[in-house]
Amino acid sequence: MKRILLTLALALMVGVLLSASGAAVGQQGQAPPSQGPESSAEPWSASKPDQSSERKSVPAERVVGFNEGVTNSTQGLEQAAQASGGRVVERLDDPKNRAVLLKFPTEQAAQAAADGLAKRPDVQYVERNGIVEGHEVSSFDPSVPLQWHHTVIRKTAALGTLASAPPTIAVVDSGVDYNHPDLSGKVIKGPDYVNNDFDPMDDVGHGTHVAGIAAATTDNGQAGEGVSPDSKILAIKVLNSSNFGTDFDLAHGLAYARRANTTPATQVINASLGGYAGPATPRGQVIAEEVAAIKAAGKILVASAGNSNTSVTPSYPGSDPNTALRVTATQENDCRAHFSNFSPASNPTFYNIAAPGDDIFSLDRNNGARYASGTSMAAPMVAGAAALVWGKTPSLTTDQVVNTLVSTGATTSCGFAASTPRLDVRKALLGTSETAIVGQLLDPATGNTAAATEPIAKLFSGTTLLKSDLANPGGGFYEMTGLTAGTARTLKVTGGTGYVSATLRKPISITSGAVAGPSTDALPQARPTGNATVTIDWKTFHPINDTPGCVDTCNGWEFNLALKQSDGNNVFAPRDSWADGDPVETVVLGSEAANGTYKVIANKWPDPAGTQWNPSWNGSQASVQMYNGAASLGGGLKAVPSTCGTNQFWYVGDLTKSGTSYTWTNKNLCTNTEP
Repeated sequence: MKRILLTLALALMVGVLLSASGAAVGQQGQAPPSQGPESSAEPWSASKPDQSSERKSVPAERVVGFNEGVTNSTQGLEQAAQASGGRVVERLDDPKNRAVLLKFPTEQAAQAAADGLAKRPDVQYVERNGIVEGHEVSSFDPSVPLQWHHTVIRKTAALGTLASAPPTIAVVDSGVDYNHPDLSGKVIKGPDYVNNDFDPMDDVGHGTHVAGIAAATTDNGQAGEGVSPDSKILAIKVLNSSNFGTDFDLAHGLAYARRANTTPATQVINASLGGYAGPATPRGQVIAEEVAAIKAAGKILVASAGNSNTSVTPSYPGSDPNTALRVTATQENDCRAHFSNFSPASNPTFYNIAAPGDDIFSLDRNNGARYASGTSMAAPMVAGAAALVWGKTPSLTTDQVVNTLVSTGATTSCGFAASTPRLDVRKALLGTSETAIVGQLLDPATGNTAAATEPIAKLFSGTTLLKSDLANPGGGFYEMTGLTAGTARTLKVTGGTGYVSATLRKPISITSGAVAGPSTDALPQARPTGNATVTIDWKTFHPINDTPGCVDTCNGWEFNLALKQSDGNNVFAPRDSWADGDPVETVVLGSEAANGTYKVIANKWPDPAGTQWNPSWNGSQASVQMYNGAASLGGGLKAVPSTCGTNQFWYVGDLTKSGTSYTWTNKNLCTNTEP
């Protein structure tokens, strides 16, 4: 089967770093001051980010922060900088975070001046002007159906009475397309620190996507709805058209959001971006000072964790302990998304909440909509939830809102080094638990949901039907609430036009006060009699690559399904799970295929380097089902033996074809030698 190294794929996702420009701006409604001739020279786009250190920064620039109590006068520092050929090109004039940005003719001149400037009694720190970027990666599958995340975070449940005017959410990002019909009348225009004006129009789409997740209008026939659809959005632009910006511009944007005077008040600030730090390149102090100021002001800063599949390289402000809600990303079945940063086992609250962030459908600029993946997509879900909780109970303190969201989250450990609470909007708002099951039905031939009439998911105890639910249009998600606790439950599906009626999963345990799932299950197409369909599904494809704190059994699985012919050739699945990250595959043996016996084999993808996926079948929940047309073969669902362990092959059984008839011989053996 065709394989592409994941490292190459991720490298292509990252793209080329381009730096952003910006200038200090005045208060809301006022035009930002002109930078003057000096600062208009040598535009940011002419500079390439510094490649000499762990974190990228703008060459020949330094951020100088002043000690608390220093007056607005920077004359002495300007004179000192000019002696080395430097000049002040931007100012952050805020009593809680006062700093200037210096520009030098060369990086060498900046390095030479830094030590002397740091010794001045009015200077708190001197640092590089680091690069920050939006935390978005290429989406695995642009056809994953609409807004599945609402079901997972329980936004689709009954939520009671909500505030009609919840807090405004500041989106500090690449701007927002304020003309989008799904954001009509709800965007407050803040400053654009890239173009130095008050027109924060989005020219990349990242900020519009984020704003839509947080607060897109509901019930208007447009592209979807936000988590807090009645919230307004304060749009602040700090990222350029390549989705990159600088520490100094980000500090400006965060400070503006903190001070903004809006109606309703801006109490939640979303930052779906960040810059990485390491031993040689610590986090930007100008950002740390602003994050602390936001906390002191009683505002909630929500920030994305970053997309580097790491627990050891932090991204700020998402890793700053003063950031109220530090958000990692999950995918459809509640496992960590393969790209998401995560908390180390030694510090399980380093990132303190998770939310869906893989293949999230939301708005795009120019009145569009699209799918995107990244911790950038997870953060605005939490920001929207914070606005809902605060809007419902305005008397709550910042800490109380944060604690409500974190303490009511559904615990997930799949793909995490430490158990992490995943956002549960219903429980955060109502404070009560529900006994339920949720999940998604996938067509294993496409990796998408059923394209025909939506099937009905049914939960049984023995032969007794307990609950049923019509899978939602397009999304394939079902939710059955009001259940009672019990074990040995069975999930079946009927009624999907063009699809089989099948037993999909068993045994299922329902725990009182908990939501079982979300899980994904394969629902095969019903083909004409004489066509055999063999399907495999399993728990999760994510995460993929070993990384410190998450290796081997922390990862997901990659299985290949094949029908081996008597001549030794294999019939493989035409769609590989690697293509889209969905843990389902199917092989169809057409009615015109040669008669004979075909060995049904599931192959745990070999990883000679030992750096990808889970090495054991244990915990995979792998199962196989077979059909002749719409009729089940072999007695129904086949579960992988508990003794498979680290063996490479699961020899499920033999499928013997004679004309349009098929017979099944069960094998259920595990081996390291291909059968």
